[in-house]
Amino acid sequence: MYSSFIGLGMEDMETYVPEDPEVFAFGLQVLAGPEGERGEETFDMLVVTPKWLIFNSEEKIFMGRHYLIMLNYNFDRLKQFIVSYVESCTGDTWQEVAEKIGRMGKWEFEDYQPYEPTTPSRGD
Repeated sequence: MYSSFIGLGMEDMETYVPEDPEVFAFGLQVLAGPEGERGEETFDMLVVTPKWLIFNSEEKIFMGRHYLIMLNYNFDRLKQFIVSYVESCTGDTWQEVAEKIGRMGKWEFEDYQPYEPTTPSRGD
């Protein structure tokens, strides 16, 4: 099974330009789904620069899960990277594919556990 890049969750993404292209951070939502099938799921990440990380961390220790780090802002390069990564993810099931995409951005169903009602116990 292959994945398909569907879009970005920011309407003005193509015209967005950060005030400083070397110091910025913004949330980004990527929409992807199984190739050739209807539907999409979301993958959320924070796009940042190394300088932004340095200026915004007192501890100078960083965790990188669901962070996409670029040296300076370039929309075309960012989109090309995301599309290439998403469309390179394959697996036997959509679950496997989505978990791979989820290494880049938090999958909306990450850690999802189906609800299983419990039967109340009777007091003795």
